Amino acid sequence: MAGRARRWYRWILGVVVAVLVLAVAGPLIAFHFIVSPAPPPLALPGVTGTVSQALPSGVWSAGPGSLAGYRIRQVVIGQHSTVTGRTGQVWGSMRISGATVNTAVFTVSMTAITGNSKLGGAAVMDTAAYPTARFVLTRPISLDTVPSGVVRRYAAAGTLTMHGVTVPVRLTLLAERAASGIYVLADIPVAFADWHIAFGGSSWLAGIDSPGTVEVLVHLVQGTGNPSAVPAPGGAHS
Repeated sequence: MAGRARRWYRWILGVVVAVLVLAVAGPLIAFHFIVSPAPPPLALPGVTGTVSQALPSGVWSAGPGSLAGYRIRQVVIGQHSTVTGRTGQVWGSMRISGATVNTAVFTVSMTAITGNSKLGGAAVMDTAAYPTARFVLTRPISLDTVPSGVVRRYAAAGTLTMHGVTVPVRLTLLAERAASGIYVLADIPVAFADWHIAFGGSSWLAGIDSPGTVEVLVHLVQGTGNPSAVPAPGGAHS
């Protein structure tokens, strides 16, 4: 009888230990199936070489190497992570006249965004109904010269349309000249709730820290830029 009692005790103890291990390790295992490591934030390429300081007037279009997406801090099953989504399907243009950016409109294909989390994505953004996001400059930008190897900083104001909602935004642009054109980097802090966007959907499963960030790296070139894979709302801009 004593031996049988000891076996039952060991069996019960083993079950308890197994439950505890699953309770601790289970969420970690599930977390790694849901979220993979995030890529680093977008950054200017760091240009070397010499380029003329004068920026020619005319239309500068989003070309190859342009990227746009979002970056948020998320809690998934109790685990903190960085969730990103990005696409290279960015198109649009800005118009320079003398030393002033007079107009700028850029559009991003939301349907083409891919990320490192199985939560969110097309369902959250409702990309079937709202396949694009769009930024429109609402105030001209006065330019300094932009020599190669030097990063210039500019304040900008515009509207950002996502999920069918247009919200005014202010942002800082970092610009760097290259032989192939101009690289412009922008990180736009956004409270996604302002655009009626909710990540996660289940409070016990996931939640996000607000604000998040819309990341944009535009490679501006003269001449033909990226084609629009999705018709831009309101027609094309040049």
